[in-house]
This record gives sequence, structure tokens and C-alpha cells, in this order.
Amino acid sequence: MMKNHKFFFRIFIVILLIFILVLTNISCRTTTSISKQERKIQKEKERRQKEDVVLYQRAINRHIKMQSDETRQEMRENLRRAEKYNRRQKEFFLKRWFDSLVNRHRTRRQKG
Repeated sequence: MMKNHKFFFRIFIVILLIFILVLTNISCRTTTSISKQERKIQKEKERRQKEDVVLYQRAINRHIKMQSDETRQEMRENLRRAEKYNRRQKEFFLKRWFDSLVNRHRTRRQKG
């Protein structure tokens, strides 16, 4: 009686392992293979994105060219001020607090 249970248990484990191996093999194949149609769609999306960027840049340039000389000068100055202000911006206060706590802890640990 006990031998039959051990035998069936071993067969069950072998079948289960084979089933798991087959499933993992199938899942690996489907994720790595991309159909030609999907690649074509992906290339089309990339091409459209590039075109959108070009069209956006043209619209910005057209907008700037429509402005008077004084307005263009003001726009340039505002852009420079904004860039200067954004460079000086501090990091988020929680990040600064956390970094200072971690650095203090590291220096204490290294000294000891």
C-alpha cells in the first residue's frame, strides 16, 4: 500500500515539473518574439512623434517671428530669468533633510 502512494507521488511530482517547464518555456517565447506588424506599428509611432516635435518647433518659431522686436527682446529676457531662477532652486526639503541625516549617520559611523 505504501509503495503505491510513493510511486504515485513521484509520478505526480515529475508531471508537475514537466508542466512547469513547458509553461515557462512558452511564456519566454511569447515575450521575446515581436511580430512584424507590431514592429511596423512601433516604427510608425516613432516617426509620428518625430514629426510632432518638428511641427511643434515650427509653431514656436512662427509664434516668435510674429512678435515685434521689443516683444522678442522681452521674451528672451524672461527666458534667461527663468533659467537663472530654475538653476538656483533647491531640492525638495524632505530630500535635503533625509540626505543630511544619512550623511551625518555615515560620518559618525566612519569616525567610530
